[in-house]
Amino acid sequence: MFENSSYRMSSLYRNMLVYLDMSEKDTSTMEYALMVAKFSKTQSITLLHVAEDLDFPDEVQQEFGDHLTESASEEHINSLIDAADYDFDAYKTAIKTVEGNAVYEILKEAQNGDADLIVVGSNGASAPHSSLPQRVARKASCSVLIVPESAPAKITKVIVPVDFSDYSLRALNTAIRLTDLSPVNDLYVFRSYEIPLGYHPNDVRYESFKESVVNSASDDFDVFLSKVADHDMEITRQVTLNGPPSEGI
Repeated sequence: MFENSSYRMSSLYRNMLVYLDMSEKDTSTMEYALMVAKFSKTQSITLLHVAEDLDFPDEVQQEFGDHLTESASEEHINSLIDAADYDFDAYKTAIKTVEGNAVYEILKEAQNGDADLIVVGSNGASAPHSSLPQRVARKASCSVLIVPESAPAKITKVIVPVDFSDYSLRALNTAIRLTDLSPVNDLYVFRSYEIPLGYHPNDVRYESFKESVVNSASDDFDVFLSKVADHDMEITRQVTLNGPPSEGI
């Protein structure tokens, strides 16, 4: 069922879950989450920190457990709220600190809180625990926004990699709703093909092969884009043969 104009103007992410790990990247994660919340008409924001299992004697845990797991994280999160340029009074906000496995607790809170979007920061592939955002994205039943460390809180261009599948159609429809609500100026739909063995850019057969791929992709684009939700956004198509799709993106 296609989205009508009233649907497009409704809340894109009604309930947002923001994971904060007490690191420096929390600032950019928070700023990006609040930027998205503002234009997507978010109603509630849950700020979640998951503490590592604390290996202290039982008597210490009983006396100081709540303080060890909650006080420091809530102080950190409140400092981020105070420093933010956005008015938190516009949202129903909850701060939660739990103990356990981060991926499990994020997914559990997202399900219990009926989250439409999980926002999680990333240090990059070489950093410890760098796989956490990817593991959350693979297992979550809602949208996941991964924010690179120090990423500026702005969106001006959206690129949607597609393979013409139903999953790609869902991604593009979400991107279209995002552009309707946000100050995005450019929306690109991107199809990348990996050059098969036996073809090389310097090979005389390569140009003929490339032309055939581009022509076929153009026809596939026509069919694919005819299925998207009604919109007023100008979509730019791109087709490349750049080796692995990740490199083309």
